[in-house]
Amino acid sequence: MPNYAYKARDAAGKMINSRMEAASRAEVAAKLRAEDKFVIEIKEASSTNSGRGVGKLKGIQVVNFCTQLASTLSAGIVLVRAIDILMTATDDKKLKNVLRELYEGVQKGQSLSQTMKDLGDTFPNLLVHMVESGEASGNIDEIMGKMSRHYEQEQKLNSKIKSAMIYPIILSILSVAVVIFMLTVILPSFASTFEDMVMPLPTRILMGAGDFLKTKWLLLIIIIVALVVGWRYLFSLPGPRLWLDRNVLRLPIVGKLLRTIFTSRFASTFAMLYSSGISMLTCIDISAKVISNTYIRQELFTVADKIKAGGMLSTGLREAGCFNHIFNAMVLVGEESGSLDDVLERTGAYFQNEADVALSNLVAMLEPIMIIVLGGIIGFIVISIVMPMFGMYSQIK
Repeated sequence: MPNYAYKARDAAGKMINSRMEAASRAEVAAKLRAEDKFVIEIKEASSTNSGRGVGKLKGIQVVNFCTQLASTLSAGIVLVRAIDILMTATDDKKLKNVLRELYEGVQKGQSLSQTMKDLGDTFPNLLVHMVESGEASGNIDEIMGKMSRHYEQEQKLNSKIKSAMIYPIILSILSVAVVIFMLTVILPSFASTFEDMVMPLPTRILMGAGDFLKTKWLLLIIIIVALVVGWRYLFSLPGPRLWLDRNVLRLPIVGKLLRTIFTSRFASTFAMLYSSGISMLTCIDISAKVISNTYIRQELFTVADKIKAGGMLSTGLREAGCFNHIFNAMVLVGEESGSLDDVLERTGAYFQNEADVALSNLVAMLEPIMIIVLGGIIGFIVISIVMPMFGMYSQIK
């Protein structure tokens, strides 16, 4: 998602220079106006060279940073010394550069959260706000430990998703390779046999496909590349991207899995922020940025507007219809009982397990489906070869 640098003034007239991830400049402007800020300038910033040119940290780097800093701070080591120890101990060049920037900033008297903000999008927005909350409450070591566990869970889920896609990808590549081999090698060996007869339609289709692959393979590659580039460009635009993200949630199996994953992420993120004393509107704003689905993010901003107008969180979430209905019911229970943060934390853990189960079921379902599809394609090729043979046999007979 694009990263935008903006200049704005708050209600007190103070100048604010910061960055924000959003689908478009219009979304940035709308969010700033919703926070009663006067927009001066919005421009797209580079996501690869953010802040002072350090760059955005990867998921595993964020996990290592949070875990190591939590360990050193809980041992009673002061912040500036803890950062110095981590900078000396790490072998990761990128993380070392980030730690050097943090060390210099904190040593000059800046707070850790402000130094992290000055680095642009190097750190996740969620982490920056949680550190700011920890500094205000004086329990930054506990906050860093909590964030370490949070990002470790995120990393595990992302790893499971990537691992789940390995088998389908390999099987798809093998399927394409087998089909190409049969069309360009096996089928042409029968071509001379069928020259003097009228071939059935399936055989003519396969022969034409085989000739196209052998003589115009470069054109096929150009077409595929053009389609991929066109797809990526089209769905990088706000309108088409919103349409895609809305409709993917309506898919029978994948949609349910994605809703479960997004519910888990929103619940756990919101619970951490809310339990740290951050306002509900800020919690929604930060939690929305954790979710990659632009449709859900837009609906969450609408929920925030309804809360500003005096509505309840549970009502807004139910009307948005983005998350699991069980989650909406649990939010209502949390609001009525006054223990919203505890309820959301338990609900987030529950949906984390549900996401793991749903992901395992999806992988188990993909295997037979892809085997059936591959078998159907190869079966069609075999039948297309056998049909003219039966025709020849009938003529001889």
